Amino acid sequence: MSDVVLVAIIGGAEALLVAVIGGLFLLDRKKRKKAEVVEKAAKQKADAQAHIRAKVNALSMGLMSANTSLTIATAIAVKEGHVNGKMDTALKAANRAQRVYFNFINGLAAGQMEEDTIGLMRSMGVPEQIDDTEEFK
Repeated sequence: MSDVVLVAIIGGAEALLVAVIGGLFLLDRKKRKKAEVVEKAAKQKADAQAHIRAKVNALSMGLMSANTSLTIATAIAVKEGHVNGKMDTALKAANRAQRVYFNFINGLAAGQMEEDTIGLMRSMGVPEQIDDTEEFK
């Protein structure tokens, strides 16, 4: 074999090797980028869940506090044989705490239903926004 052919073969092999190594690095970079995106989404989801848990805990403590106030007011009313102003205040606080808690829980449920519906629509290929202006002209 001539030296020119040997140099051409070696040059081609080098180019092929560089292309393979570059391709491997590109694949690794894409995998890392995808892993970063997945990790970021998981962190955002965990943060949102932690925020919800903190809110639920705060609302639960409000319910317990209102319940304790109502229990004490009831015990005083039973002990003294008549209802006093503490009973009305405690009852209003208990009703308010319960209303706030249920509104929050219902809001969570509505949000989850919306997410589920959007996910189902996407899986069926339905566009998120439908231009229905032509229908009403």
